[in-house]
Amino acid sequence: MAGTTRQTRLAGRIRQRQARVMRGLAVATVLGLALVPGWPAGPAFAEPPRAQQWYLDQIGITQAHDHAQGDGVSIGLLADGIDQDHPDLLGQISANVHIGPDRQLTTTASEDDLLGTGTARAGLMVARGGTGLLGVAPRATVHVVTGARNSQQVNDGVRWLVDHGARVIDLSLGSTARTLDTDFDGIQYALAHDVVVVMDLQHATTMTAVKKDGLLLVGGIDPAGARPATASPDSRLALVAPGTLGLFAADGRPDRSQDRGTVLVEADTAASAIIAGVAALVRAAYPDLNAASVIQRLLTTAKDLGDPGRDGQYGFGIVDPTAAMTSTIPEMDANPLGDPGLPATASPGDDRISTIRSMSPIALAATLVVLLVVLAVAGVVVSRSRFWPQRRR
Repeated sequence: MAGTTRQTRLAGRIRQRQARVMRGLAVATVLGLALVPGWPAGPAFAEPPRAQQWYLDQIGITQAHDHAQGDGVSIGLLADGIDQDHPDLLGQISANVHIGPDRQLTTTASEDDLLGTGTARAGLMVARGGTGLLGVAPRATVHVVTGARNSQQVNDGVRWLVDHGARVIDLSLGSTARTLDTDFDGIQYALAHDVVVVMDLQHATTMTAVKKDGLLLVGGIDPAGARPATASPDSRLALVAPGTLGLFAADGRPDRSQDRGTVLVEADTAASAIIAGVAALVRAAYPDLNAASVIQRLLTTAKDLGDPGRDGQYGFGIVDPTAAMTSTIPEMDANPLGDPGLPATASPGDDRISTIRSMSPIALAATLVVLLVVLAVAGVVVSRSRFWPQRRR
């Protein structure tokens, strides 16, 4: 009897050890799979999306959202493709058109976002938050133009965005920027219509100098505040914002359309999307403020980095959304980053109201004087024709 009891106890201990070994193997297997590239981590081990968005904390986005979240503002975006059905962007893409080779604009489904960069940029701007990614301006919306491959198509795309209500445009075009010829006047058209135009410095270097006047050129920095090692100082740099290769952003690639993950958006391009979102916050906080004054707020409230004052490595410093919305800043009549002049042509139905608004005080005064002189002369002519006796024949 005693032998049977000892055997029973021994068998129980063996089963307990086997159970511990199996539990250990199970844990090791899950941990090992979580480290395999591309393997989806289980809910118990994955951080929520917001916890991986260090770049939002770097610019104090939580405090900024106490003042505005982008309500009523549309941001224009030129992209290779967009996944407007991405769970973090549902309802955030307010317009989506495609430019074909014949320059015809259609509302058919846009091209696939093969690299995920267009969806990622839109997510950095306006992702809704909640259980998913949070954008800089989650209550703003995005107008998207896809398919622009050459200067004429980019021109058409920018003009369409302006004519359909975009108040901020992210013009980070990548290799397309190299195709912008001397006839390209989309930037002039946007600025003349009171639109804030943001572009990444990296790709703007390929544009002619005259095309950069009035542009808010931006660069990306890492969590430590450093620019990429490959970035050369540039005196035209205006601002920096968080931006490193591979931010945690909305992934719109066709084979991962429902995933959230790391997308290889270049540093300056990511920073451009973030600053476009910040510009939308300021425009939401001050709906009647002109573009020149919005830009002035962004520049004068930036946190200085590097050498004191504006420098070629950090511009005026890292953008500060809360300060840009809460500081007392005088309004501006002229763009502090320069005036590229008026566009060569106008779109049908263009009433030129924004062009008049963008004129300098001297030019506007001169125009009014000429108008008054013309009216005075016309009045004299009318008076003489009505009240002076007609010469008899």
